[in-house]
Amino acid sequence: MDSEEANRKLAESRLNMGKDPGGAYADLNQKYENQQQERQRQKSGQTDCFAGDTKVLTNQGWTQIIDIRVGQTVTSYNNSGRLIEREVMRRKVHSSPSKIWKLEFSDGTEGIRVTLGHSFLTERGWLKVSNLKKGELIPFVAKNGQISLHSVEGVVESEGYEKTFNLVTAGECNFIVRGAVVHNFTYLRTLRSLIVNVAYLLRLISAKAYKPFNISIS
Repeated sequence: MDSEEANRKLAESRLNMGKDPGGAYADLNQKYENQQQERQRQKSGQTDCFAGDTKVLTNQGWTQIIDIRVGQTVTSYNNSGRLIEREVMRRKVHSSPSKIWKLEFSDGTEGIRVTLGHSFLTERGWLKVSNLKKGELIPFVAKNGQISLHSVEGVVESEGYEKTFNLVTAGECNFIVRGAVVHNFTYLRTLRSLIVNVAYLLRLISAKAYKPFNISIS
């Protein structure tokens, strides 16, 4: 039996079972493509992103990351424990769907929907979501700068795939989502942060708007 005949018989058998072979194949094929795209992003380090409804602290309050644009001002957190306003240099949008996970907290704090590759500030330093264990303590920063610690309950896999977003900011190269401090980068963090800040300073100098600012990269 050649492949064409085999495919025809397979289609007939599915129809006899009361299923739509076209729809079933399309769903299966889409799932396979999503999985392949996710593997490719993992290899290239492009999995440090958030779901579009994730709220980011800006100079105008909490704003969904999907609505933030280049040039807007978001809030960063430095090693001295200060909140500092920083400009968004770049807005990264991954239109190919990514697998979303929910970072949940033991005290009932609203969870954060994120990919496994994003780095969060914890009591032990920067850790990827995939490396967060139950009981891990994550500092949350309020708009007034007050710090509270929240214990990780777990990282739960969500159903389906979604378009994801990330921000690249100058200075400390971090921003605040739902209170947690997250880094712009996970891979080659120090080098990429340095490149961003050099580019930012050069842009300011060319615009004759240079003002010295202190940064701490770690």
